[in-house]
Amino acid sequence: MGRRVLAPLGERKTAGFILRILDQLPTDEPRELKKLMEIDEIPPFFTPSMVPFFEWISSHYLAPVGEVIKAALPPGAAQPLERFVSLTEEGRQANEARDLGCRALRLLEEIGRRGEVPWRELSPSQRRLLPSLKERGLIRVEERPRGRPLRLRKKLFLRLSPSSPEVRVSEKEREILSILEREGELPLEVLRKGQRRASDIVRRLMEKGVLIGEWREVTRHVIPCQGPKETSGEPGTPRGKILEAVRRGLKGEASPFLLVAPRGEGRDEIYVEACRMALEEDRSTIVLVPEISQATSLLERLCKGLGGEVALLHSDLTRTERYDQWRRIMNGEIRVVVGTRSALFAPVRSLGFIIVDEEHDPSYKEEGAARYNARDMATVRARLEGGAVVLCSATPSVESYYNARGGKFRLLEIEGGSPLKRVEVVDMRGRREILSPRLRHALRRAFSRRERALLLVRRRGFSPSTVCKECGEILRCPSCRVALTLHAERAAFICHCCGLRVPAPQICPSCGGKDLISLGFGTERVAEEVQALLPHARVSRMDSDIITNRRGYEELLKALKGGEIDVLVGTQMAVKEAILSELSFVGVVCADMDMNFPDFRAAERAFQLLAQLAWHQGGGRVMIQTFSPQHYVIEGIRRGDFSYFFKREVAIRKELHYPPFYRLVRIRLRGRDEERVRRRGEEMVAQLRQAGLEPLGPSPTGFRKGEARWQILVRGRRYADLLPPLGELLRRRQRGGVKMEVDVDPLSVL
Repeated sequence: MGRRVLAPLGERKTAGFILRILDQLPTDEPRELKKLMEIDEIPPFFTPSMVPFFEWISSHYLAPVGEVIKAALPPGAAQPLERFVSLTEEGRQANEARDLGCRALRLLEEIGRRGEVPWRELSPSQRRLLPSLKERGLIRVEERPRGRPLRLRKKLFLRLSPSSPEVRVSEKEREILSILEREGELPLEVLRKGQRRASDIVRRLMEKGVLIGEWREVTRHVIPCQGPKETSGEPGTPRGKILEAVRRGLKGEASPFLLVAPRGEGRDEIYVEACRMALEEDRSTIVLVPEISQATSLLERLCKGLGGEVALLHSDLTRTERYDQWRRIMNGEIRVVVGTRSALFAPVRSLGFIIVDEEHDPSYKEEGAARYNARDMATVRARLEGGAVVLCSATPSVESYYNARGGKFRLLEIEGGSPLKRVEVVDMRGRREILSPRLRHALRRAFSRRERALLLVRRRGFSPSTVCKECGEILRCPSCRVALTLHAERAAFICHCCGLRVPAPQICPSCGGKDLISLGFGTERVAEEVQALLPHARVSRMDSDIITNRRGYEELLKALKGGEIDVLVGTQMAVKEAILSELSFVGVVCADMDMNFPDFRAAERAFQLLAQLAWHQGGGRVMIQTFSPQHYVIEGIRRGDFSYFFKREVAIRKELHYPPFYRLVRIRLRGRDEERVRRRGEEMVAQLRQAGLEPLGPSPTGFRKGEARWQILVRGRRYADLLPPLGELLRRRQRGGVKMEVDVDPLSVL
């Protein structure tokens, strides 16, 4: 099981994976079955124990099991097949004889000129000609994996023959033999570095029977660990009690765990000890983190505390590096895996723990075809494979904390000093300026002390919308119908949905009025205000207009650490541990943008963001500007009390029938014809009501890249009430030019 195969599907062949091997066919299966066309020589990609996990995800998230497997495996494992069209010998002769119709002749000429043509590059009219040309034997249609296929990497290892015959050798051959006599065994590529024409010399020595060569599989990107070190938690201490509880979880007791602990209060040490406990029992551990940078830093900490090796799985590794790591995990050579969301599917042997760091982070939600949440699926995989789960956060998700308070999870807490009390709240009611006098004073003081500061802004650009004062029209994208954002540096309006860019007009396109007013502010405008306040300060921005790749982020971080930045103005992408650790002051320009965002999780995200800033700034200061100082998010931050925030948030969710009290599914409909999308949405709502469900909608969610988007929300008390009828209705995901996307447990309803 787990092997990749090629199977016939109609007139085509497609790639698939063996999930089960049956002794006899089910009675409802057809008697005549087609034979597999090919079984790949590459070893299996997953263990038999993972098949029920794939099927559970498929059933819960209403996604085809093939899409789940594709999301789970390393890149290149589930390579799609692509059809190519080429000429046969008869086709070349017919092309030369020119005895065909004009359209067929032109097609054969094009194929002959290019050698072969991908099917996807042919027009519909050209594709209609192919069956007759193929029937006449003029063309062949072949299917091959798209891109470079994964291959095992092998090296030729050489050693002296134990029964070496007496033969004459040259001086160059004697040098090779002396090296191997001294080293014992070496791969050929090492000998190539010191000897010219080493391959020819080795070949002659092997023909003479002096050397023995053996091809072996080798791996790349291996990370050795140094250690081990002493246990970090003594029995009787708070950390020791937590470790003892976690140890019982390894034996099947009281799991999952929710560990509420600020970073820096011993969390990483608990992770190391949990990994060591599992290794002592000859079991494996998967540690999930939200971001690649966190995976790398946590890997270093684990390597300092564990013996053996730790595998690293994330999207920044090359295909071959990830495949090598995957193979060593599959073989049981590596028992500790650190990675981002997709590391949940690492094919570990004998699962002991799955640790989910910062379990509240939205990065654990997959937004592709199989929209799984790695945090939730960690508990499922552990249950299916007899492991334990440790979810950890300083500000856990409302659902996880609710489960812990209700006894579904076991709550573990590390009490630490609350740096949230260092937060200063500025009441902006009655004020119109962007930066309050207190925030301006704090920036001046930080600059005079040569301290670095961050101003956090919700939006990028100069202004998120522009309105004509004469007619009241807001400048909108003609395709997406969302407000255009003014980018002053580029003198252009840009649509943040489709990327449309138009020069900034001097007059209103609707009425010709000349009085255009910018509403709101973004990072550009705030940076301009700071530069005017501190003319000699070095002000930089961090948003997706400036930081477009990882290299840009690393260069900015290097400049920050090198003291080349005094004030950083950034969006939420600046809230990273590596950046916050370099700062002495953080100012939140307008917390209301996050708290009042039109989504039922807005308050939760706002609290988590503000608390994260405060905890990372334990030795510094945080100043929050808000028009709602009485809001329970602000009050919870001011008190440094997550439970205060939780009680008020969960009461609102219960009243409005949102998670964790109700289950939620979002159905998104997309198409170029808005009227057709709307009608399809109304049809679905009627079908859902007939099935006994209570849908909300359909409602428009705007245009994006030329597509109209509408959505339907379906709520129910239990998954058992929602999923079966939804699964029946959603079997046809595209109908009449309208595409359908299903998101079970969405993180957002926008």
